[in-house]
This record gives sequence, structure tokens and C-alpha cells, in this order.
Amino acid sequence: MLAYNQFSSNSSLRALETGSTPGVGGLGRVGAPRLVIYETDGVANLDTLPSGGFTNLGANNSYYPILPGQTVKNGTYNQTSLLQVVQNICNKADGTAFTGPGYTPFSPNKGYPGFSSSARPVQVQTIAFGAIFETPSSVQDSSVNLLSQIAAIGGSRFPSSPDDPTDGYRWCTGTLTQRQTKLQEAFMNIMNQSIPITLIPNPPN
Repeated sequence: MLAYNQFSSNSSLRALETGSTPGVGGLGRVGAPRLVIYETDGVANLDTLPSGGFTNLGANNSYYPILPGQTVKNGTYNQTSLLQVVQNICNKADGTAFTGPGYTPFSPNKGYPGFSSSARPVQVQTIAFGAIFETPSSVQDSSVNLLSQIAAIGGSRFPSSPDDPTDGYRWCTGTLTQRQTKLQEAFMNIMNQSIPITLIPNPPN
């Protein structure tokens, strides 16, 4: 939901950025490439429930009412609700799912306006780290399944094993130092694949 609001161009979200209060969104540029990197050390266990549901003001202007001062409640975890949020982000402006190569839309789709276009679909990439992903278990299996579904909606792939020759880097396991190094590598791999960037250091004074 926070990612959705960041991608929105709604001016009321921009207006909440004052002084030391960080922006809550509204700076999305229509037509820009959009990338979400979902990084987790565990399983989803609670729903975040906006008291006002979803504010549907049309393409590039809608948002989730999870703003400062608004009531947000915890509810029983519902995987369908979680995956629908991912789908909402990846929808096209008319609320239909983007269906390009590598994308597996989630159903039921709530039909909210999203940020994908035929030329520039939203990408959702997934990274896992932490104890759950160190030792095989039923919890690990469910976590991998969830990450795989999120990735599929967003046009990417989460592998079933860190030994995967193509996407195994998405499993950031090992010692604390090893995890840190692998996380850095994973972010760079994703950025280089998705939206190329160049890091330019500040010149010396």
C-alpha cells in the first residue's frame, strides 16, 4: 500500500510533506518506469486494514488511506488481500491486469487503477533473508510459495532454492556479514536487470 501511494500523483499526498514530516507519496510521474523490491525475513501474519478502504480517484490519482492521523487496524492475515494489493499496483490505468510475457495476473482482481502500461509495466522483484530461509521447513515452504506468487504477478521470479543458477541470488542467507553482502548484490542485480542506474560518487572537496 505504501508503494502504491508513492507511485500515485495525487496532490493531497504531496501536501502532507512538511518540515520534518516525510512525504507519503504523490510524486509518481505518469509514464515513468516503476519498480518495487519486496524484501522479507519471514511470513506475512497480519493484514493492515485502512478504515476508509481504497480511495479510487481514477488513474494515477488514487491511493490507500493509510496517511498520518488516519486509523489503520490489524486484521487476520488474508493472503488473497495481500496479493490483490500487488495486483492493484501492476494493473493498467483502466484497472485491468497487465498480461505481458512473464506476468501471471492474480484473480480475483479488484479492478483498481494501477501503474502499468504496455510499454512500461510495473515490475515487482522479491528478496528473502533471515532464519526462516536457512533451514527447510513447512514455514519456509509457505514463505517461498508466497514470494513466488508475488514475483509472478510482478513479472519476475522467485526460485525454490538458493542453488538456482539464474535467480538463486535472491536467497540472502548465511552469517550476518554474508547476508549483508548478498543483499547488496541482490539489489544491484535487480537494478541492473530492471531499471539501469549509474552510481556517481561526489567529487572530492
